Amino acid sequence: MNYSLPTNIENRPIAILGAGTLGRRIAMTYATGVGVVRLYDISERPLDDAKKFIDQQLPALLKSRPGSQPATLEYITDLPSAIKNAWYIVEIAAQRAIKRVFDPTGLLNPGIMLPDESPDEPRVTSFEAALCTALQGHTTTAATTGGGTQIAVNTANLSLAVGASVTLDELSRHLAEHGVSCAAIPAEATQRTVGELIANPSAAERQAVRHALLGLDVVLPDGQAAARFGGENMKDVAGYDTKRLFIGGRGAFGAIITAIFKITVNAA
Repeated sequence: MNYSLPTNIENRPIAILGAGTLGRRIAMTYATGVGVVRLYDISERPLDDAKKFIDQQLPALLKSRPGSQPATLEYITDLPSAIKNAWYIVEIAAQRAIKRVFDPTGLLNPGIMLPDESPDEPRVTSFEAALCTALQGHTTTAATTGGGTQIAVNTANLSLAVGASVTLDELSRHLAEHGVSCAAIPAEATQRTVGELIANPSAAERQAVRHALLGLDVVLPDGQAAARFGGENMKDVAGYDTKRLFIGGRGAFGAIITAIFKITVNAA
């Protein structure tokens, strides 16, 4: 499973569909990060109410998160404009596939609510087929190539964003130079990559990765369907915690591009 990273992956906006009590709070949470957040609703009134709420609450939220920078917020009543090139259209399609495979009658997770399917929502048939194969007890192994080599330590947010192609040896040195640690990174540095650690961990490594992993940028096996599951904040998950599929998934559900982990600052 070889992928090349889509060129627009870093600049895709986040689209939140629905400006009600939950939607406006989700939008405000994402507005503490640089980028573009689009909040959609069918009429102007809920958008006006959401804007007033966010304008009042966002400054205090930003102040409580040192190092945070406000995103650009857009309030939109036209659905095609709201979801154009956006994050979470692919993500919603993936969650819809998970629900079809694991909970087709809607009995197990009645609280997992998804928006009505949009005609612009991509088909993720290969991703869904991989889920079915896994549910039947069969394993599929694929390469996790396509990840970057960037390393970004955010001590203010206590998070680390690292490309899947970075070796554990290189990452360990970088973390030591910055005086921070990540529980997911094995003490014994090797030439294995971050992508390999996540996709094919040992039993002990699986637990460590599971607890430290905040988010993943991935490309699903359906063409260039780039997606982000989770993020830099501790509670960036709405719906299924899809990123955990990729821990020990051996690349079956897509290629890992970037991983985001929790970190701690080393004692002086």
